[in-house]
Parts: sequence; structure tokens; C-alpha cells
Amino acid sequence: MGQRRTEDGDIVVSDPRAIRALAHPARVAVLERLFGGDVLTATECARVAGLTPSAMSYHLRALERFGLVGRADATGDGRERPWRALGTGMRISAESTLAGRAAEQVLFGRMTDQLRAELEAARAYRHAHGPDNDRPSAFLMTGLRLTPAEARSLADAVSDLLEPYSARSEVPEGAMDYHGYWVVAPALPPAGGTDDGPDGPDDEPDGPDDGPDAPTTAAGRS
Repeated sequence: MGQRRTEDGDIVVSDPRAIRALAHPARVAVLERLFGGDVLTATECARVAGLTPSAMSYHLRALERFGLVGRADATGDGRERPWRALGTGMRISAESTLAGRAAEQVLFGRMTDQLRAELEAARAYRHAHGPDNDRPSAFLMTGLRLTPAEARSLADAVSDLLEPYSARSEVPEGAMDYHGYWVVAPALPPAGGTDDGPDGPDDEPDGPDDGPDAPTTAAGRS
């Protein structure tokens, strides 16, 4: 199944079946490495995901069917062809259908669970080893006021800033694996809530407001 690609080579995933295929912790972990520039065998992917090579091969073939990963040229003795990402990055753009919204909810739920676990692990490590440890972490959350054009420009600028670190052909000595998170989203009330309190009218739209006064919030890296 082919996927739409942007001019800079990112894969845009919009099919609900493909989005649901991503909602598995092993697939999320491996895609993060492959789209970060690594080329890995199924055995190496299995170590990343904590699975057996045969189980990992099943997940890789599923991702291959959705046009996200593919086989790379054989290296070494050639007994096991490695896998690579088929794009420079990946973007989720769910279809505005019931199936699309449901698939996006499943995936975002999985990503939220992973983020919570990784932040807790970083917090525990910092607590055990002190703030000046060998694996520094940071988390930033700030309110912004942006026009829609500024929000898109900011997202593109952050993507450009991170690209040299995520697509390295040569990894410097002493480099360690990190997870980076960047979110820019409209500051809307929680689902079911309103700006006017529990008894007030709910005038918020279901999706992002493209008007000039729509504020956004941003969460940084950990």
C-alpha cells in the first residue's frame, strides 16, 4: 500500500488501517530507530523491541505492507538483509471519518502511554543519580500566541532544527539514544468541557480553529 510523500521525503500516513498498524509498542520503538536513520536487521530490531526475531519479522512485514519500511541492500555476509525506513520522516494525518478518528485515538493513546513511561524513567534516573548526571533530560511546556501561519512555520523550523541529529550518517563518539518530543497544538478545552463552565454553552469547534486568534501550546523535549 503506497503512502503520500511530501516534497522533503516525509511519509504522510492517513489511511486508518495504516495508523492502527502503528499502534503497537514494538512497531513504535523500531520505527523510531529506522526513521532516525538506522538500518537494522530483524534480529537487531528484535533487540530494540524486546521480541524474538520471528515475532519482529511479522511486525516488519506488516509495516512493509503499509509502505513504511523496506529491505535495504545486504551487508556483511549477506545472510540477513536489513530493513530501512522508506522516507525521511513520518507524519500522521488521519482521515476525517469515524474510522480515521478512532485509529488516531488508538495511536495517540499508545504514544501517550509511551511518553508517560519514558518521562517517569527519566525522572527516576535523575532522582537516583542527581541533576548533574550523565544522561541529562529536560521538559518544557509553555503557552504561545501564534497565527496559523506562524504555527506552521514554527513546526517546520523545529523539524529543521532536529533533522541533523535524527538523520546522522556518522554518530559521534559518546552519543546515546534519546527520545525527542515536540508538540504544537491549539489550546482547546478538554473533550466534553467548555470555556464557560459546566453550565455555559459550548461554542468550541470540534477541530483546530484556523482563525487568527487561535492560541497554541507547545511541549518540548525530554
